[in-house]
Amino acid sequence: MPGGSSFCAISDPFIGDAARMNLSESPEVDELISLMRGEEPGRPIEVIKDSGKQLYDVVWTSYAFFFLVAERVVGILDASKLTGWSAHPVISTNFGSSAYWWLSVSGRCGPATFGEGIRRFPAGAARVSQGLSFDHSSWDGSDVFMPSDRSGWVLISAAAVEALQRACRSRTPTSYRSTRSTSDRKFRGHCGTLAQSGAVYSGSTVR
Repeated sequence: MPGGSSFCAISDPFIGDAARMNLSESPEVDELISLMRGEEPGRPIEVIKDSGKQLYDVVWTSYAFFFLVAERVVGILDASKLTGWSAHPVISTNFGSSAYWWLSVSGRCGPATFGEGIRRFPAGAARVSQGLSFDHSSWDGSDVFMPSDRSGWVLISAAAVEALQRACRSRTPTSYRSTRSTSDRKFRGHCGTLAQSGAVYSGSTVR
């Protein structure tokens, strides 16, 4: 795409007071990934509180890759006409009047890897990790997508990042931190950690 395309991975910022949930049925990891990838029919999932007390826009579970999103986030994705996802209800007595959903992700890219490269420091050069990468030509163009290697990574496009960050700014963010990552496809750039939303958007820009 002209000018390069930004992609971010959604990951857990490990906020101390954040509520965490367990899935009541305790599915196998492979089964849960199949649900996330839309390879199994979407259905309601019941969760119970594991720890913490604060409900953020993104609520993480005892499965490191599986997260829930508030109805507000679903509304942002829908209103922004973002593609590659569908939402399914979450059942819990711990949410009170708040509604949460889990996302089934139909968008795809090729296998994802952690790249390496050489970085120069004042004392010399050293090999460093350069973050998550994938072949840009393998991306199907969806705004929400997952790698074809059945990993648990959920990636989002520049349009999705912008929509979510704009929504967070409108709520007067209480915590913000910049992160950087690069890849062996010459990924360059940075995204922000929006801790008040309960998720980290850590990604990069393809040149």
